[in-house]
Amino acid sequence: MLPFYAALVPSETDLVVPAALIGEPARAAMLLALMDGRSRPAGELARAIEALQALAPPLPVRSLRAARTSTALGFARTCYDHLAGELAVALAAALVDRGVIAALEPGVVGTLLQPRHEMLALLGVGAAPVAGRRPVVRGCLDWTQRVPHLAGGLGALVLTGVTRQGWIVPTAHSRAVRLTDEGRQALTEAALFSDGLLVA
Repeated sequence: MLPFYAALVPSETDLVVPAALIGEPARAAMLLALMDGRSRPAGELARAIEALQALAPPLPVRSLRAARTSTALGFARTCYDHLAGELAVALAAALVDRGVIAALEPGVVGTLLQPRHEMLALLGVGAAPVAGRRPVVRGCLDWTQRVPHLAGGLGALVLTGVTRQGWIVPTAHSRAVRLTDEGRQALTEAALFSDGLLVA
């Protein structure tokens, strides 16, 4: 007689494929956390989705509109209450290179090194947040760039600051945001923007 699970599993399956997907310890821990039956805060579940998004292949682009949306999302978009995309990754790199924050790691609480740095004022951050229940700095894995962008309280303040200054504007029916001419000029004058690309 066959074991009870034999009827549940097709005989010609490649178990290596799904096993490889959960082979990385962080992914396995995430899946186990979701299986324990307890309620989870929205932030924890959102981070689980972020991890899965990083593994997922991009959706196929089948129209010009989809291509434009994909390009816009890849360049700049909101990720909860902070910036994501190429713009956000470049801004995070500039903050690291200028010694404002320590190097970011995905999903890890980071360190604010210079809370009164002139770059924060440039980005519209009046006063750096203080540590509380929410970290001031956290690395958030960017699913289009595959490197971390800035999240946490400081990430939220940067998004608020550049929005209030009119450097970015939201787009209709999408999380994409558009860099305005004013924003491009300000970032260029601050030596963060060159030849259409942000530079550290």
